[in-house]
Amino acid sequence: MEQHRLISISKEISEQTVLKNELSSLKKGSRVYEQLGNSSIFFLSDQPKMISKCHQKLQKLRCEEDELKNSVKS
Repeated sequence: MEQHRLISISKEISEQTVLKNELSSLKKGSRVYEQLGNSSIFFLSDQPKMISKCHQKLQKLRCEEDELKNSVKS
């Protein structure tokens, strides 16, 4: 079970890394939209805010990945 979760987290980390790189490569002032919740509606958002959210999620996922790796080794 933990191994499956570890694979899932690694995939999420890869996706978030790509997202962060894509957001960072956009020109300043580009329009960025965010999907909130499970709705099919997208809302205009702020590029630096989205990069920050992405970075925070990446940090959280990496911490969770490290915790799982340590628990698998034990």
